[in-house]
Amino acid sequence: EPNLKAGIGILIDKKYRKKGYASKALSLLITYCFEILNLTELFCNISEDNKLSMKLFQKHRFKIIGKKKNICSLTLLTK
Repeated sequence: EPNLKAGIGILIDKKYRKKGYASKALSLLITYCFEILNLTELFCNISEDNKLSMKLFQKHRFKIIGKKKNICSLTLLTK
């Protein structure tokens, strides 16, 4: 089985932050990527000082797999 992976990210305008939109969007994106596209891995790179994004992705089971120059690399593997 091939290793099908994709990088993802979310950008929410400041006036719409902290309303749950990013969490809902990420949840839908994860479901779509794994169940419809049959990907095996999702990854993202987040600035270490972006605490809200780090919290969001970790809430959705992404794990930190490395750090380089203040950038954290996170990954989520299929179930």
